[in-house]
Amino acid sequence: MDIEYKFCFPNKWTFKMKPIYEFVMEEMKKAKKVLVPFAGVVRFDHSDITYIDIQDNLPKPYIKGDTMKILPKLIKKGEKYDLIVSDPPYSASRNVMLYKNQKYHEITLFRYYYHQLLEDNGIVLEFGFNSNGISEKKGYRKVKLLIVAVGGNHNDFLCLKQIKTQKSRFNTIQKNMKINKLMRFE
Repeated sequence: MDIEYKFCFPNKWTFKMKPIYEFVMEEMKKAKKVLVPFAGVVRFDHSDITYIDIQDNLPKPYIKGDTMKILPKLIKKGEKYDLIVSDPPYSASRNVMLYKNQKYHEITLFRYYYHQLLEDNGIVLEFGFNSNGISEKKGYRKVKLLIVAVGGNHNDFLCLKQIKTQKSRFNTIQKNMKINKLMRFE
């Protein structure tokens, strides 16, 4: 796995941080169709991109709504993407504020949805404070990690590039558990 380390001052909008924006654009240049759940305010220069966010008054175009409810609708419509850029709210307090007291602390369900929406050999870019990503056992290979130090008492931002390399075991896992148990809304 390639590892890069860069410095940038923090910004509440992840994609306004230059090293992270460049990390995303490097992949977008190669992508045909892109999905950006938890989109925020930044809009990328790309011809076929779907943005999703629950917040009001964001730049158009975007689908306004709960990502957890919109992703299954995209799956049902048969949508497929070759790049997914995932930047969920990082902290519990941010989740509660943005998602009206619904705690999205189970990333497994999002990853299950991403798998269904992602083309074979597609790429998932995940942003956050850990680099766990999607396991190789589920058919994903970690190929690049960008560490963005933001100074002071702030956590570094971790930007992980993963490639879907084979049919995932998510389908087998889905048959053996109820997805609703993964959704822990309190």
